[in-house]
Amino acid sequence: MELKYDESKPTEYQIVVKLEKPRHLTCSDSYLIGNTESSHFEEFFFRGTHTLKFKATGKDAIDNLKSFGVETFMFCEDLKDELLSVITSIKAFAGGLGMNGKIPLFGPKVPEYQEKANVEFMKWAVNYDLVERETQKVEIDESLVMSGDYFAVMRLDGLDQIIMYGTGSHSGHSVVALRMDGELYITESQDAWYWPTHRIQRTPFKQWLQHAENCDFHVVHMPLSEEKRAQFNEEKAIEWFYQVEGLPYGYHNFLYGFLDTAEDNWPMLVPKDLVPVAFSIIEKIDKNLTDTFFSAALNKHLGVEGYNISQIAEEGSKRGLNISDVMAIVEQDGWNYTGEYHDGASMVCSSFVVGLWKAAGLFANDVNAVEWGPKDVYQVDFFNKDIQRPEACVNADPNFPFCQLLGKYRMSFPGFSSIPEYAHMNDKCGSIAPDLIRPEGC
Repeated sequence: MELKYDESKPTEYQIVVKLEKPRHLTCSDSYLIGNTESSHFEEFFFRGTHTLKFKATGKDAIDNLKSFGVETFMFCEDLKDELLSVITSIKAFAGGLGMNGKIPLFGPKVPEYQEKANVEFMKWAVNYDLVERETQKVEIDESLVMSGDYFAVMRLDGLDQIIMYGTGSHSGHSVVALRMDGELYITESQDAWYWPTHRIQRTPFKQWLQHAENCDFHVVHMPLSEEKRAQFNEEKAIEWFYQVEGLPYGYHNFLYGFLDTAEDNWPMLVPKDLVPVAFSIIEKIDKNLTDTFFSAALNKHLGVEGYNISQIAEEGSKRGLNISDVMAIVEQDGWNYTGEYHDGASMVCSSFVVGLWKAAGLFANDVNAVEWGPKDVYQVDFFNKDIQRPEACVNADPNFPFCQLLGKYRMSFPGFSSIPEYAHMNDKCGSIAPDLIRPEGC
């Protein structure tokens, strides 16, 4: 296969594709060609030389072409394999979609086919080999749980696995304990359709555990170290929680907590320049969706308002930045997002945990909570690694340094509590797939 770009005029270009030696009679090659202003999908079924001609019309398209040219993405599979991939993806995501359904698809439980698909995906995607436990529920006295203690959560529902695939994490959801008015609560940023309540919230500990069991959560309790428990200012944490309680889940900066660099945070099979092109296609169909997940944060990164993706790309080029550079600009605590469904700070689950820790005084240095993903949370050196675990925890998982309360599979956390805190931790940390190892000094 050969691919050539020819520009006859500043506003016109052509892509020449030369195809030879098909693997079999029914194979085809699929391409997405475009930039943040325009895009074109083409599938070739026959060998030979194919020429695609394009013309940029309108100032935005011409400026975009001059600044960035076009990107060409080749898909790995033929049509048959793509259909099989779609079916496999449906298995991974379709199930456990509601709280009260009486059939697997719409109940809170994860169906067996969905569980199996996600276990296989974890093994393939991040080499996370999940092993079944004999004891799948462990009860502990809630007096052992203190304010600030972290709970790492995984659900085999496809969504957690996408988070884990993108970040290299061994968990997908993050929650934190907080004692308020004499009662122990789990506090979290939550927006799952199977969960009874949404937004930043608190749930009594025992009630939360019941919900977690109903939804097939895997739950691991990670107590703070004695030093960090002594530093934890419960009053300040409660005060901060009341300020953010009820805010929506942080979709605005969902991507940007782990996209710290322009080049070195992308998971396997996701080219760095594909995401802005894909969102530019979605923008033409649903601009509100694109603003929520992609564009609103990039406006913040550039200090502008109301720009669409093409305008963001153009503004970035004026500053010597491509759109991947703009995506990598550090997200800042204190940025407030406004819109039909949001007015205030934007925090995903892990950012909420770090925000509460920050308010409680656990950090000696300045950090941006919105730049922390689940892996960042369990790797910071805040936890008790020599804890005397209850007998039930030891019997269930003899070699664990923490206590897994729920889950069919034993969870593991490479790098657990191993990275000392430092200023602006996780603001600019690359991690190249598939190993996703933090570079030295990060």
